[in-house]
Amino acid sequence: MNIILYRYSPWISKLNFLNYDNSILFVPIKQKDAYEKYAIQFEQFPRIEYFKEFTLKEFVKVIDYLIKEEALVINSITTQCEEDIIDAGLLNDFYKSEYSEGFINTCFRDKYVMRSFLQGVIEQPDFQLISSPSDIEDFKKRNSNNDYVIKHRLGFGTKSVRKISSSTVIDTVDYVDGIYSGNYLIENYVPDTMMVSNDGYAIGSEIKHFFVHDYDQSVLTVVESTHEHIVRTSHLYKKNINLIEKMKETSQKILKRFNALSAINPFHIEWFINPKQGQLILCEIARRYGGASIPSLVLNSFHVDLLKEYWENISLDKVVDTPMELELPSIISVSYQRTAEEGILKSLPEDALFEWTNFYYNFFQKNQKITYKKEEQIPVYFIAEFSCQDDNDYQHKKQKMKLLSDMFIVEKSKVYFE
Repeated sequence: MNIILYRYSPWISKLNFLNYDNSILFVPIKQKDAYEKYAIQFEQFPRIEYFKEFTLKEFVKVIDYLIKEEALVINSITTQCEEDIIDAGLLNDFYKSEYSEGFINTCFRDKYVMRSFLQGVIEQPDFQLISSPSDIEDFKKRNSNNDYVIKHRLGFGTKSVRKISSSTVIDTVDYVDGIYSGNYLIENYVPDTMMVSNDGYAIGSEIKHFFVHDYDQSVLTVVESTHEHIVRTSHLYKKNINLIEKMKETSQKILKRFNALSAINPFHIEWFINPKQGQLILCEIARRYGGASIPSLVLNSFHVDLLKEYWENISLDKVVDTPMELELPSIISVSYQRTAEEGILKSLPEDALFEWTNFYYNFFQKNQKITYKKEEQIPVYFIAEFSCQDDNDYQHKKQKMKLLSDMFIVEKSKVYFE
């Protein structure tokens, strides 16, 4: 079956030359009258699927349905409309399995593309691309009594993430690329959950190493106020190993969906989880290892050198034997960061006070000016790594680190975004 995305009037396009029995037209619903009047002139005319929202998200829903429910085989997905060239190319590559590194990286990098292709595969928040004020209003109507998140489709970590409510007035100057540029999406905020990350690598789509870490605070909490950002070996290894197994199975579904090439494929997958309910809701994915020293934490707790194995595979084609069973940690490993405040850094603790840690690096010097930049990663004073024997040891050392981080004193003044 040949699918044609066509958003314009049919009268000048000679669509009657399409073979009616192996072509389907995807058309905006607002063009329905024009197409019905055009098609009636011909004895036979291709099937038409009408779309209220003429978007990649909706195209994926319909094509998945055609494949699963009608057993259609996709021969091509094309367009003659400039606005839809990229979407048509992505859809054609995906459904014809004509993958390239560029296509796969786009699926992992672009949050809108990622969420569109993962519909129906895993649980995730409802979402919508923002191209006009009505997109935001329609989304809020569809998801009333909720808070929302606006993020850049190419953002990462704390970059370009804002939480809003149903009453929030959007200030367009807050968005560098222009809120209605098609570079931002809105999605439901997920409350009453904790965040975890899955890190490891696959060969092709088959997971070989898989490790889980807890976030002490959600990314949005870090964005909204001055907080610690703590990443630690997950407590679920002791409390809920079944949920870790479920995460691994669900992560495998994601990698299978994107059917990565035979090369080594590092991954960083973030989830909102409710351990009591066993619920996993996807935050985002990346084709890399996580930040916050995660490869170092893995080495310390699991004795697996992810970076070494990755680079040796890339440069020497070396493949390491990996266990079939879930790998378990020997100790708790922790990375600790403290969000920096804007102003002049007037005092900070001596490096010697961090000698008990495995690693410490300070990003600012005394009397240095600290500023935030719009839609950039929020700066931190420092990053430190340390080891803990058990949860009691973790709580003790976390409090010790909190006291040290409180020694970073900023003289606050009115500092504007640069």
